Amino acid sequence: MTRILIIDDDVDAGEDIATLLRAAGHSEVRVTNSGKAALALAAEFRPAAVLMDLGLRDMGAYDVARLLSQHPDLQNLQIIALTKGGEHPAREHARESGFQRYLLKPISSVALAALLPSDLP
Repeated sequence: MTRILIIDDDVDAGEDIATLLRAAGHSEVRVTNSGKAALALAAEFRPAAVLMDLGLRDMGAYDVARLLSQHPDLQNLQIIALTKGGEHPAREHARESGFQRYLLKPISSVALAALLPSDLP
């Protein structure tokens, strides 16, 4: 069963991404708007992938990614950064935090399909 967690403090953006994922066949998608809530939700939901906006307001996205990647029940978690066109995250710092991939906002269904095939475990 595909489980994907979206973390974006822009409520509409998070829901738009969830809609794209569901249309692509991902059966279980949850959205949260804060890093703190995401940490609690991820422990319970156990997603296969997380799409996280780098500009969270309540916590640093790199801190959230680090905590998620260190969680014992989330060892195979794929963490994808959502960035705006002008943002250029420090790739090494992002990798050390647990981010494996990047998607530029606004996100297209083609980009999502390339990163998250519908048969993702």
